[in-house]
Amino acid sequence: MIFTALIYVVFAALLVAAAVSDLQTLRIPNALVAALGGLWAVWRLGLALGGVIVGADFVTALLAPAPFRGVSLASGIVGAVALGGGLLLVTAVYEAVTKKRAMGGGDIKLLGVVGLFLGLERGVICLLAACAASLALALVLPHTRWADKDLAVTEFGYPIMREVPFGPAITIGAAFALMIP
Repeated sequence: MIFTALIYVVFAALLVAAAVSDLQTLRIPNALVAALGGLWAVWRLGLALGGVIVGADFVTALLAPAPFRGVSLASGIVGAVALGGGLLLVTAVYEAVTKKRAMGGGDIKLLGVVGLFLGLERGVICLLAACAASLALALVLPHTRWADKDLAVTEFGYPIMREVPFGPAITIGAAFALMIP
């Protein structure tokens, strides 16, 4: 349990780093996404080795639900494919139809790796919460210093963001998904 708690602390720190990077540069570095993926692999292997220490079979311990939120290896992989792949598909279709950029690849990769930690069910909750948080950010950010970065335009007398960083919203959504019972 302590190992899982430590992993989730590092997970949160890396998500915050991704959110800050996205706010500052509208980019989520591949190194942060790779670090999150590596952290997940270390976590799953650590759980499996811990299971062996207490007398369980390595494969059984690897596949078993993790402590705290009970995300199994299979649920994590399904969550990553469904969230990352689903968002990629929706983005690709939107961009093909409208000929406009919808979302950056870093956001899609970040949501995919978050799906590894949250699984499908909590991952969907994360995505819904991230969409709500993104809407709030789109309303607030034009009135902050980010509006000075030529990211906001004025339409009908109101500042509107041309691009909204989704990384902070994913971080908020992941925190929300982890906190609900």
